[in-house]
Amino acid sequence: AVSLRGSMRAITIDKENKTLVNLYCTDDSNGILAINNSNDKLNVFLTSNPRYGGVISLYDQDGEIGWERSGKQ
Repeated sequence: AVSLRGSMRAITIDKENKTLVNLYCTDDSNGILAINNSNDKLNVFLTSNPRYGGVISLYDQDGEIGWERSGKQ
């Protein structure tokens, strides 16, 4: 197991200066992965937030929520 202390953010930006991937690790046990499409709209959002038991959200090409599930029962 890997233990990260503090906060970290890693981003990938394409040649048109649009953010494609954001990866966050925070000191309060949250991990976030956000993936944008070529129009810089959010398409996928995953979080390990312990409050919600983890969340996966999928968005359409315009960044509108299409599907979401939480691991919390």
